[in-house]
Amino acid sequence: MPTLFIANTSNKVNEFTFRLPGNSKLHLRSIPAGKQIEIIRNAQQEDVDYIVEQHQIYGLVHASQIKKVCAFSGMLYSIDKPVDSVAMDFAMEQNDDELIKLGQKLRSESAVAMDSQLSEHISNSRERIGRQKEVTMEIIEQPEERTTKKRMLQEKITVDRG
Repeated sequence: MPTLFIANTSNKVNEFTFRLPGNSKLHLRSIPAGKQIEIIRNAQQEDVDYIVEQHQIYGLVHASQIKKVCAFSGMLYSIDKPVDSVAMDFAMEQNDDELIKLGQKLRSESAVAMDSQLSEHISNSRERIGRQKEVTMEIIEQPEERTTKKRMLQEKITVDRG
């Protein structure tokens, strides 16, 4: 009878919800950041498979496969034994790298979009304002209780038309 372990390799608490086959009741387990819990013990294999299938579409990955995954994977699972700490450490480091890259890309795209909108607004204005040379966007992250992050984001992005 298998036991299912789920590890949260993200920086925030995960409210892991699942259903069992033939039962509409929703089960909820809180998994702290960087920790793992036993989700179900001595279950039928079909119950374990059902839970895993529910979360694979959201990025749940078997701990043994984490080095083959390139994208963010906040949750790992293992059957019959806890998720290996080496796999958890690898996933947490990989997740941080992927999220940092994605965040930088999205912030840069936002700055370019903002620049474009401002430029269009200026060109459509009845007043002669002049020409827009650059836009600077500053991002300052506010601390949040549910995160384990030590370093907060502070970044300036400048779109220069000169």
